[in-house]
Amino acid sequence: MPLIQEHPDWYKHDESGKILNPGAMHDGKWVVWGDLAEVDNEFSRDRENLWNFWWQMMEYYLEMGVDGFRCDMAYQVPAELWNHLIARARQKRPGCLFLAESLGCDFKQVEELARLGFDYLFNSVKYWDFNAPWGMEQYFSTSPLTASIAFPESHDTPRLISEHNGDLAAVKRQILFSAMFSKGYMITMGFEFGFHKTLNVVKTDPTWWEETEIDLSAYLCKIAELKQRYEVLNIETGLEIVDQANWPNVFCFKRSQPGMKSVFVVLNKDRNNSQNVYIPDLESILGAGPLADVSPEFELSAVPRCLNYTLRPAEVKIIAQI
Repeated sequence: MPLIQEHPDWYKHDESGKILNPGAMHDGKWVVWGDLAEVDNEFSRDRENLWNFWWQMMEYYLEMGVDGFRCDMAYQVPAELWNHLIARARQKRPGCLFLAESLGCDFKQVEELARLGFDYLFNSVKYWDFNAPWGMEQYFSTSPLTASIAFPESHDTPRLISEHNGDLAAVKRQILFSAMFSKGYMITMGFEFGFHKTLNVVKTDPTWWEETEIDLSAYLCKIAELKQRYEVLNIETGLEIVDQANWPNVFCFKRSQPGMKSVFVVLNKDRNNSQNVYIPDLESILGAGPLADVSPEFELSAVPRCLNYTLRPAEVKIIAQI
């Protein structure tokens, strides 16, 4: 409210003079955010002071030690302003990261954001069922342009443990898949302990801490170690779907790049039933040489050249070159 009162020219107004509320498309519907006011970054009569206000705020956080920014609804901000802010921020703090939140973004807008110098965009695989074509279409369209971040839950979604009715195997599957699928992956505070209360960007505070009997910390550490150990998991491109007979129930892909050790991922899409996967020749997928099962749990002591394995419900098996 103070900014609206002090700088009304910084905002968009309707024909009656009322300040407009921003919004976005979600599930085919326009959702208005009634608690927000829409800033006129492009045509404000006081644009110079408005842009300087954004820079002063960013500079304040940089001086506080912040080394990156998550930019909400990034595609609704003029490219010229992003160029201005990103260049100044990186001049002040080289290597400063910019993450573009892109809810409701189409492919053309993704291309534009990638060209502006954003380090990461958030992808949509949280909502993917491992079957619909759009999941891989999005990946193959955007991966050559910029890196992305996958997330099992966020402040815009229910907690994953609640969505899956306490199914820990499905929760583990989603975070492991997120880490294997894209260069970046995000873990919200409390995910490791199976918190149920949905995050709120304004109201969440330490009193929201929950006492649970869940602790996924060791599992998450193993995922982080995998990302550290295998360089190919820290590159956006290089994902290739691997065909196999049980494709309706099992999703297989590999991550590979020249000169790097390859990683093969086998995922049971079925949360309720075991599923078999048969790969007649792993060397044809991963190349010659010794292989190891590097899965965070249920790892095989030895990896056969012919893999004939029954996956537990929601299990993810990861096999890699040593």
